[in-house]
Amino acid sequence: MSKNVVLKKDKKFEFLYLKNVPVFFASVLEPKKKYSEPDPADKNQSKREYALTAFVDDDAREYLEDEVLINKQLFKVGKDKNKKRKIKFPLEKQLKDGDGFSYDAVDGLNGIQLTLNEFTNSGKPARMVVVGTDGKPFKELVGNGSVCNIKCFGYRNRDDQLVVSLNIVQVVEHVPYEGGGSNKIVDDELGIDVEFDDSEKTVNDEFDSGSEDAPFDPDEDDADY
Repeated sequence: MSKNVVLKKDKKFEFLYLKNVPVFFASVLEPKKKYSEPDPADKNQSKREYALTAFVDDDAREYLEDEVLINKQLFKVGKDKNKKRKIKFPLEKQLKDGDGFSYDAVDGLNGIQLTLNEFTNSGKPARMVVVGTDGKPFKELVGNGSVCNIKCFGYRNRDDQLVVSLNIVQVVEHVPYEGGGSNKIVDDELGIDVEFDDSEKTVNDEFDSGSEDAPFDPDEDDADY
């Protein structure tokens, strides 16, 4: 068992903890739009979700895959390919013409995407809890490379796989969010050239530029609760 992974059971439900793991592309203060369109016939299906990508070591990956039987796919940074035969989490040297996001900061680790639908199956707003080490609400945008403790709610499907959803994110080491570019809007069509200071940044900026052009392939998401 990895020291960074803890699995606790409570009757028919289970709780999965990932401890002291770096996270990237965290949209946890407000949900972001899903990349895949929901079924229009399902009125309760969420169109938005909370999400982050966490990175764990090889021991944790082995435990998650072989013992926890998690219903999520993990990808080795710089090595494992998606179904499109592209490296899921590329290193800078693997990017064509330097175009794209590189994961050199977590080289050697394995990435796993964790999400929580904006609404429950009954149509009620889901509760996403984000706190600091003091247990109080954490309201700053979580930047790439922040180290977090993550608690996931889980249940077993018919194949005895553990289906998990984000429940609590505790920010242990905070990396300030830098955004996707300068706080400036230039629009020739509207004839505007406007600059903003950091105090004018809103939570929505996390999803406008913080998603940074899809850090993961939307068609590879596993089943979520």
